Amino acid sequence: MLGEKAYFRFRKRLWHLTKQLTPPSIRLRRLRSEFRDVRARFKNHIVRTLIRHRALERELALLKYPSLYREGLDVVAEIEQAGETVDGSPGSVSVVITNYNYSRYLLEAVESVLSQTHRDVEVIVVDDASTDESAGVLETLMSRAGGISSTQVLLKHNVGLPAARNLGVSLARGEFVFILDADNRLLPDCLEQHVRTARSTDADAVYARIRMFSPESHVDKFLSDAPFDLRRLSGGNYIDAMALFRQSALREAGLYSTEPALMGVEDWELWLRFATQGRKVEFIPRVLSEYRVHSENMLRTTALDFRDVWAHLHAKYPAIFLAASGSRPGKGWGRD
Repeated sequence: MLGEKAYFRFRKRLWHLTKQLTPPSIRLRRLRSEFRDVRARFKNHIVRTLIRHRALERELALLKYPSLYREGLDVVAEIEQAGETVDGSPGSVSVVITNYNYSRYLLEAVESVLSQTHRDVEVIVVDDASTDESAGVLETLMSRAGGISSTQVLLKHNVGLPAARNLGVSLARGEFVFILDADNRLLPDCLEQHVRTARSTDADAVYARIRMFSPESHVDKFLSDAPFDLRRLSGGNYIDAMALFRQSALREAGLYSTEPALMGVEDWELWLRFATQGRKVEFIPRVLSEYRVHSENMLRTTALDFRDVWAHLHAKYPAIFLAASGSRPGKGWGRD
């Protein structure tokens, strides 16, 4: 099986060769075909290895922490709750923060929730078996929540981003759920504006414009920067995970997919599913949250080979792609 170093050496070699060859040469077409096959093999290797590693981690966690097994959730985890419990009253929001080795960003993410102008909120942090200082940071942060309902989930085995989000949603008690990754942050009136829009329009989901930012450089780019459009969505995902969902709608829709074939495009698949089910999605043309741009993200398997994902989604949602026939995969094929 081709290793990671060999893959990147092959990619560098192809890059230099393509500069020397004049399309449409037979050699160039052959090299491109070989490169696509290498990417597919490398991606399959990564996915299979990750699945085996997570299964082993889970078995070891069951042996090491048998008392921490949560039968209803089917995970091994420490779960601590504090503050007044949110009771699902109209307008209440459960912010689900997922974290994996982002201890240096957790402070900003959690404090951006605690400083919201919307006060009927609970914060749920799911740590996906981080190996950094996340557990210690979380303990300090949760003590700052005061009377705000807070839940801390420390998984003893890695389950992956979509499963971690689903775990957080299963513990949520608010009328709405807002999804937030630990390296991002909310502006003070983010939840207030999302809830107001959801309640006034009876929407199942609401998203707003997101500003991309980087402490190292100026980034003048935006995510989730257009209204919900089926044709555009069929060409690629342009809507980030940072969004508000009516909890009942999200549960009825089936939460985030954990299918290996959809690894890395869970957000896109969920939006496609909402469209297929005819659920109402509203857009706020204002910047209400910020997406951190950094170089510490995990290798994106979807960037290695997208053909199987594209075929899988076409087979799963044929009506959407038929309705928008002629569109092609574009930029923004899911973000994690």
